[in-house]
Amino acid sequence: MTPEQFLERARAEISDDPKTRLTLLAKTMMEQPDCLIDIHTHIFDKKCLSVGYILLRMAKALGLKALGIEAVETEVDRMELLSKDEPEIYDDIAAKEEDTDEDWALLEKELEKTIDIHETYELFGFNVKDGYKVLRKKNMMEILDFYHEEFSITKLPAFTNHKMVLGILQMDLETGWDFKPKRGFRQQVREIKEISKTRAILPYFAVDPRRAEKNGPDENLYELFLEAFTDKDNPFFGVKCYPALGYLPSDVRLDPIFQICAEKNIPVLTHCGGEAVSTFEKKIMVKNETGYVQFEIPGDTRDLRARYLNEPHNWEPVLKKYNNLKLNLGHFGGGSTWKEYVKDGSSARLDKIFELMRNPNYRVWGDFSYSIIEDDLFDLFKQVLDVNDDILKQSLYGTDFWVVLPAGDLLKKQEIFLDKLKDYHDPLLRSNVLDYLLK
Repeated sequence: MTPEQFLERARAEISDDPKTRLTLLAKTMMEQPDCLIDIHTHIFDKKCLSVGYILLRMAKALGLKALGIEAVETEVDRMELLSKDEPEIYDDIAAKEEDTDEDWALLEKELEKTIDIHETYELFGFNVKDGYKVLRKKNMMEILDFYHEEFSITKLPAFTNHKMVLGILQMDLETGWDFKPKRGFRQQVREIKEISKTRAILPYFAVDPRRAEKNGPDENLYELFLEAFTDKDNPFFGVKCYPALGYLPSDVRLDPIFQICAEKNIPVLTHCGGEAVSTFEKKIMVKNETGYVQFEIPGDTRDLRARYLNEPHNWEPVLKKYNNLKLNLGHFGGGSTWKEYVKDGSSARLDKIFELMRNPNYRVWGDFSYSIIEDDLFDLFKQVLDVNDDILKQSLYGTDFWVVLPAGDLLKKQEIFLDKLKDYHDPLLRSNVLDYLLK
């Protein structure tokens, strides 16, 4: 499908009223004054992922050798997967097209052993067990229900009688890592639409410019987008970007997507922080107005290159071109950015985020997801909101479930966060989010 064909169909078949992209269930719940919204969550299961993804997401929690306990180090040395460091994991990702059942069985076996080690040596601070429980879930619906059963703030006394709606973000490793998951991307789209029939969710469609070069309804970016957003009963609601997987948002293959998002009031969420999972390439192909160019990603290490791809300044060309685009900078720069701010009194990345949020010509928000687990940052976040009404109005609540689970006790951390930010419950959990989603 050509960009011109896509634009013609999208303009004809997609409403510019975002309320028409709410399922009846989500719409009914969001109309209730006690409805709260977690704008940044994930329910993808292992059929959407790779063993390497799980290892990277749990790397910090599984870094047992760094604790310096000889018995623990010996146990980890005996493991085949969990003894690998990040460069080795990325080498494996680059070399493999798909994982076997044996690969998954070995990972689960080693994770079980890791849980035993944590409990035996009382190594608190991480929550490997809950991350492992996600891995054992049969499908995405079970993972979503796991959120509501164990981690929703409606489990806290202050919010017991509230409704909860979730923004659900896709992952496209199929394109980013040229990887073959057990559940293809189109299957993932269809399963999420099925889930939306019985659960109040706002599905976000994952885009990657490289999909524009693929052919057919199972692969092509534009055809998949139309399938997701033109469903009359269970449409997708927003668009999710993950530039660190190897692209720039200014790639012109994404222009038709962003043009429709701006015209049809479709919110976009991009990762801006959290660089554990990224491309392993040092150079990427980017398409501009004159053709394809090879772009060498700045940075001497993988994490620096990933950080560059996630930088908020990369969105300025897009925002200037489509200044009606609604953009949420997911993770609000990331925990390391806020720690820079604590240490140095400023951060170039955070300063750029604030600049974009304050620009009257743009519509830019930020959500505090994943950092919701890092309670040493809560005071600073509150201080920023206390003295910056303009930033407060553009700030959103998100958890990054389930990705955040291995990092600690998510429900407890949310309780601490919400107690610290008790004066801002309505804007963070409801009114700001509704502005981003529906206005």
